[in-house]
Amino acid sequence: MQEVAEYLAYAEDCRRIARTTSNPDDKRRLLEMATVWALLAGELEAQINGERSAARSK
Repeated sequence: MQEVAEYLAYAEDCRRIARTTSNPDDKRRLLEMATVWALLAGELEAQINGERSAARSK
C-alpha cells in the first residue's frame, strides 16, 4: 500500500504545482499527470485488494 500512497502524493504534487503556474498549457499537463497518477493508484489498490480477497478465499 506504500506505492498507492506515493502515487496519490505525486498526484497531489501535480495539483499543487498546477495551482501555482500561470501557463495554461503547463497547468493542463500537470492536471493530466495528476489524473494519471490517481488512476494508477486506484488500479494498484484494486489489484492489491483483489489479491488479498483471492488469498482469503483459498
